Amino acid sequence: MTKFRGNNNTEGLKRLMLERGNYKKLAFSENGGLGPKHVLDFNFAERTQYGKVDIKGNPMIAVQNKLTPVTSVTDSSNTIMLQNFMADAYMGFVNHMQRACQLRMINNDHPYMAKINAVRGYQSPIKAFKEYMEAQLDEFNDIFLRSNGLLPEIMNFRQYCGQITEFMSIIGENFPITLTGYHRSKNSDIFTSGFAVDIAGLDISDDQPKDELFLQDSNFPFYLKAARYYGLVIAKNAPNIIAADLSSPAMLPYMRRHGLYNVKDVFSENFTQARSMDLEVMKQIFLGGYNDFVRIFPRERIMKICKKGHTHSSIVSRSLTNINLVNKEFDDTFFLNIYIGLRNVEERSPFRTADLRRIKRNAVFFYKKLGKEKGMEYINEQFRQLYKFKRGALHDIKKRTKLKKEANNT
Repeated sequence: MTKFRGNNNTEGLKRLMLERGNYKKLAFSENGGLGPKHVLDFNFAERTQYGKVDIKGNPMIAVQNKLTPVTSVTDSSNTIMLQNFMADAYMGFVNHMQRACQLRMINNDHPYMAKINAVRGYQSPIKAFKEYMEAQLDEFNDIFLRSNGLLPEIMNFRQYCGQITEFMSIIGENFPITLTGYHRSKNSDIFTSGFAVDIAGLDISDDQPKDELFLQDSNFPFYLKAARYYGLVIAKNAPNIIAADLSSPAMLPYMRRHGLYNVKDVFSENFTQARSMDLEVMKQIFLGGYNDFVRIFPRERIMKICKKGHTHSSIVSRSLTNINLVNKEFDDTFFLNIYIGLRNVEERSPFRTADLRRIKRNAVFFYKKLGKEKGMEYINEQFRQLYKFKRGALHDIKKRTKLKKEANNT
């Protein structure tokens, strides 16, 4: 009988919270509901960043030539990409489960655990970010600018960029607008790392199929043990999702095949910092957004009052631009200043106006004197040092738990 019935269609917030709490506590009852060590809750505190940030909290993007194609054992047309070492461990796990079926060690008619097939692997965070930003800028162009009567104030690319900053300050941190901010947010997930595989494609919000097809199935204990043997972990909220456990001794042999001896090596060799791409990606997105805006609103009626008090109107055309014209008119410091303002909003505005002026001044100095990398490193460090104090981080959870206990004891 199904123990867990929570899904997004559950009526009533109280009932839904009860069902979610029930799953969280009882799905893996070991260790007070935390589950065994090789079952991880990727929705808890800093684990939401697993595979997306390095050991210092820097958002990281997978290097394409470190990804390996993995073809389905039953469907040669279905190929996913994984980190090179994860691909090796995953295929070892797949073959292990297949041998278990052949030896009748597990039930061989299970739709997912008998013949392991990946339905989802690595997904490009840059591609996802660009698609996300297209949707944001569509709303910005067609709704925000028009409904607020701002069209006459945007006749060129500079004015367009200025209004984006204003737009961002309104929609706030829930809608990040830089690659770094997006990659750290809930919009980006573990699949952007190349560490994870989904073998079923089940709806994560629906608990009943997870329970019936995995948690209660006779194959599940073997499935858990096999995953652990190959240095893999199971996602607590989605047991059909398998991920690389970088801290597992069982994963180390697969890492060593590719010259990786610890977590630091994985991120330094197989990833690059998102900040190194931030300005260029932002420039491309703003450029595309502006040209879309010009195509939607190619002309504007401009009203002027003459000296004698008469009103005069004229039709002014907007012009499309391109990357060469943008680079000729604006140097990187123009985008650098916009970027710092956007990062501040994404991080819930920890810096006030005077602090932002200081950061912008120093960033421009480092950028011009020491190069792009040092300039972006300086900016990133100003915000990175605040990450552990943000709401939802482990430090914040411990602090709120302590305050709650103190309040209950008074």
